[in-house]
Amino acid sequence: MKDRGFIGYMEWTDGGKGILFDTFLVPESAFYRLRLSDLHVDTVVKIGDLRRYFGPWTGIAPDGSPLLVRDISNGEIYSLDLDLP
Repeated sequence: MKDRGFIGYMEWTDGGKGILFDTFLVPESAFYRLRLSDLHVDTVVKIGDLRRYFGPWTGIAPDGSPLLVRDISNGEIYSLDLDLP
């Protein structure tokens, strides 16, 4: 598990035979599956350089797709026009 960064939120796999978790603050963030029978770790999906909001919940949907909160905050707004009556 070295060099995988910080481990995020964990959840049981379907059937309880493994644990799903994500990693962050590393160049190659990803979701992983830890198989409990032999402690083997598989990469489920690579997240890449997607701007993620630091700290909130993440997970895996029933179809296997990743669920996470993306950072599309208003930090890049530099101008706003407001027309009042």
